[in-house]
Amino acid sequence: MKNLTIKLFFFITLFLTVLSSCKEITTSTLPLGKEKMIAILMDIHKVEAILQNSKSEERDSLASQHYFQVFEIHDISKEEFEKNHKLLFSQPGLADEIYDEITKRLDKVSKKK
Repeated sequence: MKNLTIKLFFFITLFLTVLSSCKEITTSTLPLGKEKMIAILMDIHKVEAILQNSKSEERDSLASQHYFQVFEIHDISKEEFEKNHKLLFSQPGLADEIYDEITKRLDKVSKKK
């Protein structure tokens, strides 16, 4: 009985430790913020569409030019974007929320055309 109590105590302690260490990333912990990240990712989506329609031999140079422009427009560095992108995708719920919003906004833009 004592052995079972020790195992149960260990399991509950381990469970609570793991549970308390699971920290949700919220929009406030995304350094660039949710709205700015949405705007950047929308522009990157547009760049990807342009690149799909370009010749394969031009794609690399066009990609660097367009990505540089996106980062310049939003006044961020490539490193800042990559850090935020990594943070975003370390939390699938937040990534889903942001990409749902991007999809809605891109749908609105395409319907206006």
